[in-house]
Amino acid sequence: MHAMTQEVVRDLLMGSSAVSLLGGVLEALKDKMGNFDPEKPKTFSEARWFARHVRAAASHFHSGSEGRSAGAQLVLASVCSNAGAFFSDVACSFGDALAMHEAALCAFVNALGEDHVNVGAALNLIGNVYTKRGAFDLALEQYEK
Repeated sequence: MHAMTQEVVRDLLMGSSAVSLLGGVLEALKDKMGNFDPEKPKTFSEARWFARHVRAAASHFHSGSEGRSAGAQLVLASVCSNAGAFFSDVACSFGDALAMHEAALCAFVNALGEDHVNVGAALNLIGNVYTKRGAFDLALEQYEK
């Protein structure tokens, strides 16, 4: 996984779009994040490692998001949402959770438009993170959107 992520970054720096390789990374990360089991502590370190790779892949993906297909945007949104849930609910790393849920929101908006139910769900998850941080005014702002 690390080698694939490095290859994507290298291709992007060399001017290649690396769309198919980046899509492969996102699909692999989606599968791995799905294997996390909160009842099995040994999966925590793996999930944390994969969630960090999701964050890196998301940042590279968004650097050229205008040319990405809706399908690729939806895969990114799903992966980021899963990583955000892990950071928020398991790792209690609310800054990371917020970044992941915001990346998912951006991908949902790009793929589905602002009035889709998944956009509302992403805003709700962002509000939940703000609530856990005690930032109730910011949470309310997200819930009202």
